[in-house]
Amino acid sequence: MYPLLLPSRIIVMSSNVSKSIGFYLLGTILLSAGGLYNGFPFLNGDTASYLQGAFTGNLPYERPVFYGYFLKIVSLGFSLWLPALVQSGLLFFLLHKTIAHFIPDVGRRASLLLTLVIAAGTGVWWESMTLLPDIFLCCMLLAILLLVVEKSKSKGVTTLYMLVVFFGAIFHNSHLLILVIFPFVLYIIGRLFKIEVGKVKWSLLVIGVVAFLCSAFANYIDNGEFTVNRASHVFLMGKLSENGMLKHHLDRRCGDHDWDICADKDSLPITGFQFVWNGDSPAYKYGSWRGNKEEYQEVFVSILKSPKHVALLAYKSAIDGLVQLFQFNHGTLLHRYERGSNVQEAVSNYYPAESHSSLWSKQFLMQLPFDTLNMWYKFILVFSTAVVFYLFSIGKASSKFILGYTVILIIIILNAYITGNLANISERLNTRVLWVLPAMNVVVICDWLMGRSENSGVKE
Repeated sequence: MYPLLLPSRIIVMSSNVSKSIGFYLLGTILLSAGGLYNGFPFLNGDTASYLQGAFTGNLPYERPVFYGYFLKIVSLGFSLWLPALVQSGLLFFLLHKTIAHFIPDVGRRASLLLTLVIAAGTGVWWESMTLLPDIFLCCMLLAILLLVVEKSKSKGVTTLYMLVVFFGAIFHNSHLLILVIFPFVLYIIGRLFKIEVGKVKWSLLVIGVVAFLCSAFANYIDNGEFTVNRASHVFLMGKLSENGMLKHHLDRRCGDHDWDICADKDSLPITGFQFVWNGDSPAYKYGSWRGNKEEYQEVFVSILKSPKHVALLAYKSAIDGLVQLFQFNHGTLLHRYERGSNVQEAVSNYYPAESHSSLWSKQFLMQLPFDTLNMWYKFILVFSTAVVFYLFSIGKASSKFILGYTVILIIIILNAYITGNLANISERLNTRVLWVLPAMNVVVICDWLMGRSENSGVKE
């Protein structure tokens, strides 16, 4: 009898595999809707730097090259749609795993419906299809969350989560800093909630160290500098210019020093972005970024030698992190990149078959309705958060979500303070991860609604 049952079992297994493939394909398409509506994956000025670094083999001075290699390898040198779709697929996998953990009885159809609600209410389908490493911070966040909350993970799934964390960390320096700091915060979480986080804590710490060494070795092999970020001094000076600390210090110290930047102390750029990237910035007027390194380090050390300036810097850092935490606007920096710009040149040079597609996208035509959409996303953020607060206050929200919210909020706050103080105040840098909060709110509200439905059924 057993040999006769074998073909039917194979058919059942094949059917299950086909259903799983179809499920993940549908989920990927849901999270890709923004790019499909646009007509092309979303481009950013940094996209060109990543592509040029990967295709020329020269590491960008101001960023890791690993995300560029991701674009090059996954695109097969053929289409930028492929890495964009992979980003959406990976995010859907982690989002589904998160939904399934917190709502164990949820089926695949319900998970797809929840994904659609989350995408429509949070704007994640714009973020997942942008050719930037930003979405990997969200993937890293969800992977860390699942490592912390899931108790019965298989070794294969655990390894996959750890790989997501590792690659998320090496794709952007801010992600790496978040990962390095988080295990120490996780230790405090473990003590607070009286839960065992030892294995996860040490695993994340090891991944952080390995990611740090990989980034540093990549720079060492390329240019002989064993450092994660060769341009940190420029970004730091840009930040000091943005928060007013640089002028405050130069007004008091330029009489005793012959720093080149003193000549511009009364006309410093007002934002960190302008200091770092504008061609008329002091960062370019007195030599290259490399040439300014010694002077900028000297200026910063002189600030640290003054207790008064250190206290002022600490105050400004606390405020800037808080300000960054409230920046929320999808579509920031999705500009129109003209023919001949470095972005369009990168697309035409490395993906010539897609150069025309990028020039008729809605992003290029400036037809993306972000003004209206952002009002909707902000409403959902505020409304869903208020509903969740109310549910917790009356004891209707399950306590199983508390640890999840703790992990999410800690990473959101770490991201805000790291980017707000080591880069610049930017809507993009906070929006890229803040959407996870209303996404979790949707899961909590769904869990409550399903509980109410079950209770109503019992009463009847």
